[in-house]
Amino acid sequence: MNKWNILPMQILMEHSAGSQPLNYSYAPDGAVVICFTSGTTGRPKGVTIGHSALIVQSLAKVGMVGYSEDDVYLHTAPLCHIGGLSSAMAMLMVGACHVLIPKFEAISALEAIEQHHVTSLITVPAIMADIISSIRLKETWKGRGSVKKILNGGGGLSNELIKDATKFFPRAKLLSAYDEIVGLGILGNN
Repeated sequence: MNKWNILPMQILMEHSAGSQPLNYSYAPDGAVVICFTSGTTGRPKGVTIGHSALIVQSLAKVGMVGYSEDDVYLHTAPLCHIGGLSSAMAMLMVGACHVLIPKFEAISALEAIEQHHVTSLITVPAIMADIISSIRLKETWKGRGSVKKILNGGGGLSNELIKDATKFFPRAKLLSAYDEIVGLGILGNN
């Protein structure tokens, strides 16, 4: 075991109990999943993600965003995308609460935020725009006080979306996972 208490596959294989020999089958070169990119910066493609890369990406989110066991995380990004998958892993690592909706729809996301007192979520510009538009249509918005962390990826937010996000989520730290030069950075912090 290493300092993060992670058991590699080899140790699990060496210390498995049972009278029958186990025939393990796993992907070569530490691959855990193939994620398909959206093509934000080029053509869409399948990218092999290794165990180490997934763990490091997830730990980076824990460290930079500040996720903790007190978070109630709304899964808005699909789990077949690296943003959604690494965020899910980050939440598992810290022992946070997960809120899953069948698919992203702004109205159901807002209902989940209000009902479960969601503290954190991930967006992309289109998701943020849909959420903002749906909030504007509501008579009352009860979720404004619970959300404390919003991680945006998949493209930069416009100045208008940043302004609206800080207005409708006044307690939220708005971070960017998209800026390739700066890395993970704070867009707005109220």
